[in-house]
Amino acid sequence: MNEPDVSVVLQPVGDFLVVPVQGPVNGDLLKALTTDLLAYLENHNPAGVIFDMAGIKVLDLHDFLGLRHLADTANLMGADSAFAGIQPGVAAGLTMLDADTSWINAAVNVERAMSRLQ
Repeated sequence: MNEPDVSVVLQPVGDFLVVPVQGPVNGDLLKALTTDLLAYLENHNPAGVIFDMAGIKVLDLHDFLGLRHLADTANLMGADSAFAGIQPGVAAGLTMLDADTSWINAAVNVERAMSRLQ
């Protein structure tokens, strides 16, 4: 299903699905995340999907838009989504690139993301 060098982890935690996004974020990772997430959501109904971004140090605008499409896909499958642990450098970089962040539901960590989605 996935390319050999792309690793996707889906971690059910209570009523939520936590997806640790392990970099670098690129087209191959986004494709693998989409495929695995859709397969999971087809068979499960989590209260929400939390994308754990704590391990991502660099994110360009193109890949940020790819993550938006991933969140939109989860929402279309009936799961609200949140992004947890966005690093200060990533946040600053996206702001400097004038990225549209109005859509994102962000929290400082996974626990707070769970609270936001309840």
